[in-house]
Amino acid sequence: MDTLYEQIFTGQLSAGADMGEELLSERLEVSRATVAFALRQLELDGVIEVAAGNGRRQVATFATGDIADLYNVRLALESFTAGQAALRIAPESIEKLERLQDEMEALSPWSDRPSTRDFGVDFDLHRIIARESGSPRAVTALQPIWNQTHALLRHLHSISVYADAVEDAASYRDHRAIIAALARHDAEGSRCAMVEHLTVRRESLIAALERRGGLVQPELTRFNKQN
Repeated sequence: MDTLYEQIFTGQLSAGADMGEELLSERLEVSRATVAFALRQLELDGVIEVAAGNGRRQVATFATGDIADLYNVRLALESFTAGQAALRIAPESIEKLERLQDEMEALSPWSDRPSTRDFGVDFDLHRIIARESGSPRAVTALQPIWNQTHALLRHLHSISVYADAVEDAASYRDHRAIIAALARHDAEGSRCAMVEHLTVRRESLIAALERRGGLVQPELTRFNKQN
């Protein structure tokens, strides 16, 4: 299962890619039972879906409605975890967040190399903050949401919607503001910084995708039929 997550999150398996059991079993050289188990988990996480046309599993595609839904859920949960984390975060966790942010900024110039793109490091940063909240239920609830958002960002990156240098710089400033508020043990400041970060990212992603117009229309139709 980790191999499939990695291939989706690095773009080796792009949005809409066929995830048939037999095909993957042969390619990964594992049993179909192993593949079936992994696919069930990926489907539960919302990273793969059943194609309407042929009933086969495929890597999930996303549209503007998916962005709004995912980021609204993240706003509710991660604003809570950031506020709670500020009350209890340890100095060594602040140092780890700062190291991750340094790593992220070092990787971002290589945006044309999927294996070095910073999305995974980005989610590691968010996971640490959530874990520092002391709420294992919040972390459990967020994990599939992070997985779907990770796949979403990879999809948007593959169609040149996300992210450019300006967007990266804005996101990194947000991260630095969140880390600074956490280091001050400022619960309200941490909560507000997280809200600002996720709200601006949501609106930026939606606007970028909408500018593509007809290129995303099939995905918008798929989403609207489900909702």
